[in-house]
Amino acid sequence: MLLETPIIPVPSLSVAGWVTAPADKADLLMSHFFEAEKSQTLLYGDKVTSLPWLVQQYGHNIIAMTQQLRTSLEVYLARYYEGASVEVTPKDDGGTRYELQVYIQVTQNGKPYSVGKLLQVNNSKIQKIISLNNNGASA
Repeated sequence: MLLETPIIPVPSLSVAGWVTAPADKADLLMSHFFEAEKSQTLLYGDKVTSLPWLVQQYGHNIIAMTQQLRTSLEVYLARYYEGASVEVTPKDDGGTRYELQVYIQVTQNGKPYSVGKLLQVNNSKIQKIISLNNNGASA
């Protein structure tokens, strides 16, 4: 008899309540990541995964930003899925503006799900976040 890994729900402050569907969880977790601030808690400060904080700390260095973004997202998403893999591809225009293509694959109950985002950063500030594929389909 094969035992399934327990599904870890994500709480939402909406009528959805506890979200367990893999694609919906990914959307909600990414929204939390985009909006979270490190200063929102003193107790769990090191556990808050925050895009604004990463851009503030590493936004001036595309290589460090790419590495920190990948590592932070993998650790963050691994709390809610059996596995998480993140690929970040930088595109630098040589100035203060650059783009980061973020491809995420998470696994729940042995089934992979993909999410893609394009982050545009200018002068260490987030300019745009664009969904590349937001259908939650398996890879």
